[in-house]
Amino acid sequence: MFYYLLFRSKLVPRWISGWGLIAAAPYLAAGFLAIYGAFDHMPTPNALLRVPLGIQEMVLAIWLIVKGSIRLRSLPSPPPRIQPPVEATDTGGNHMKAIVCTGYGPPEVLQLQEVEKPTPKANEVLVRIHATNAAASEAMGRRGESVVGRLILGIRKPRKRYRILGMELAGEIEATGSAVTHFQPGDPVYGFTGFRMGSYAEYTCMPATGSLALKPASFSYEEAAATVDGASTTLHFLKKGRIQPGHKVLIIGASGCIGSFAVQLAKHFGAEVTGVCSGRNVDLVKSLGADHVIDYTQQDFTQNDETYDIIFDTVGKSTFARCKGSLAHNGRYLVTTGNMMTNYIRTLWMAIVGRKKFIFAVSIDKRKALEFVKGLAEAGQIKPVIDRTYPLGQMADAHRYVDTGRKRGSVIVTVTPESES
Repeated sequence: MFYYLLFRSKLVPRWISGWGLIAAAPYLAAGFLAIYGAFDHMPTPNALLRVPLGIQEMVLAIWLIVKGSIRLRSLPSPPPRIQPPVEATDTGGNHMKAIVCTGYGPPEVLQLQEVEKPTPKANEVLVRIHATNAAASEAMGRRGESVVGRLILGIRKPRKRYRILGMELAGEIEATGSAVTHFQPGDPVYGFTGFRMGSYAEYTCMPATGSLALKPASFSYEEAAATVDGASTTLHFLKKGRIQPGHKVLIIGASGCIGSFAVQLAKHFGAEVTGVCSGRNVDLVKSLGADHVIDYTQQDFTQNDETYDIIFDTVGKSTFARCKGSLAHNGRYLVTTGNMMTNYIRTLWMAIVGRKKFIFAVSIDKRKALEFVKGLAEAGQIKPVIDRTYPLGQMADAHRYVDTGRKRGSVIVTVTPESES
């Protein structure tokens, strides 16, 4: 209760009160740990006695978040930072088309607008975007469902710097900053903007040393955009799971963006792969190389007496508790979705307790992964699955389809068709 009294008092300056957003973090962590420990079979002693404490901590965290965000919004905006002039290749006009997220809510909040075209800094490149991916993670950000997401993007609506969503892109270098040496205008690239966002637009700036690489020569821009996050995230998790030749790997959501690459990359590493999907996607998953395919509408994989060295849940449709009996003695349960804070806590806890591991991680720096994936793609060892393609002006329709949860592979949005480049 110390933080409550401190922030409630007038002894604390108003600008410090804004840090209630940060002060809330340990209370959220404590609350989640206490309540999760009581109800999710984590072996914490006297777990039920911790529930009231957990509820108290979470209520206090919410109060600090609300109080802090109100105080921060009441403060005057800081003066703009003036950047020194930077020499860059000529970028043409100074406006571009972009999809702007005007608030949290349904796909209709995504609106096509004309905005200022960015200019690269000394260590940045300006990318003319040909294609991007309408991913499930971006649809979640648009809806504002995640508390952590709102803390990053904005409490009531996305902050100005985050109003152009999108993290995956494929395009060509339009201009380079004066310090960039390893990219040239005209280079075909694909990349991941991360928390910078910005790929739902005709142009965006990225650090030349960021998650950006030359795109696979054998891939179209649409195929490259469909490969960025699915393949790199899969590679990150399979390495975390210490995949080895001969391992038995079960992939939940094997027809999705990450799942379809998980099947192909697990086979590349020499594993015996079982894919889990709906009946309509069985043939697709087999075509990707799966040794076995389970139609979850007809069979429950937890009841077939099989055990797996890795269970990779790419869509968040299962739980560690449910899958634990299907894991081998030293098996690993990999999950890409769910509450970030809770998943990190469980990952740390399970690293200490028991032989069967729960593994969650975030893949942000993707440059090496993109270069590795490029080699596989050019060798014909992996290929993306593209369900539908929409033009930039129909981004809301693309998100509406993603929201159904029935997409196979990726939903691609073409920004600048290759015929116009």
